[in-house]
Amino acid sequence: MSEMQQAPTGSVRIYVVDRIEDGVAVLIPDDEAFASEDVPVRKLGCRVSEGDVVRVPVRADGSPAWKDVSVDSDQRAERLEQAEARLERLRERDPGGDVVL
Repeated sequence: MSEMQQAPTGSVRIYVVDRIEDGVAVLIPDDEAFASEDVPVRKLGCRVSEGDVVRVPVRADGSPAWKDVSVDSDQRAERLEQAEARLERLRERDPGGDVVL
């Protein structure tokens, strides 16, 4: 966690599991104030898959409590629906054909 920001006690950070490589989960934060995190999957308190939205409790000292991670299935489903709706709107605006430069 950045020295500039201390999380309030009892707060939670939201991450998306971008990918899992060689037993390490690459987590992308919702909040741009935080950097992505590379966390060994064995340190996470639950099973995660690519694309999962996870809730990470923050300890009093501001560090993430990786062992207490939980998957937010409802949030993942909602984000997927939003992405599908956005794609559909883009498809509707596509005139079709090849791009000519």
